[in-house]
Amino acid sequence: MNEIQVIDSLERLGFPENCIVETILVTRNQDGSFNAAPMGVTRNGATLIVRPFKSTQTFRNLSLGESASINLSDNPHLFLATAFKEDIEDQPKVDDTGLEGADATIYSETGVMFNESELRASFSLTPREVEIKSSYPTVFSRGRSEAIEAIIHATRIQVFNDEHRDSEVQKFKDKVKDNLDVIKRVSAEGSQEYIVADKLLSLITKWGVSM
Repeated sequence: MNEIQVIDSLERLGFPENCIVETILVTRNQDGSFNAAPMGVTRNGATLIVRPFKSTQTFRNLSLGESASINLSDNPHLFLATAFKEDIEDQPKVDDTGLEGADATIYSETGVMFNESELRASFSLTPREVEIKSSYPTVFSRGRSEAIEAIIHATRIQVFNDEHRDSEVQKFKDKVKDNLDVIKRVSAEGSQEYIVADKLLSLITKWGVSM
């Protein structure tokens, strides 16, 4: 794909310039296995930027220059399972074709690391191929959206709780509470996002964080 094709594909997929969108990034581990994790992605022209925490496997894999796949989905279970792998038994299949259940996958090459700080670093990713896996449209669901946002906030709670940064933990706890309140209002008890919300609440409590 040339630069014009890349930009056109990214815009069609919903990557506005300089805005963060939530995806699931798949990278390769040193032993040849794959690691999937939720990851905010920002588009800068034909380049995508990710900012993993330095304590994560994603950071370690990208530091080695491994290629990566950016997987698009609005399925909250996929975000939950890949964010908290040790606690969720039902794991999606992950391989060099990307993440099972993703609606689209962007295969990318990893570029340089920059803007390194104590906690995080940025990496540039150059898309080389886009695969559309599901072309059937879905409705916008506030419940699904809030569930995914709650999962992203919970990953921050886990990191900051381990570092005893109580003010940061409280800030993200409040955000998660707001997310869960919306889910309880707009989603049915048997819905995927309702189940994910209950599981997320139990995980946060398991970390010793009171909600």
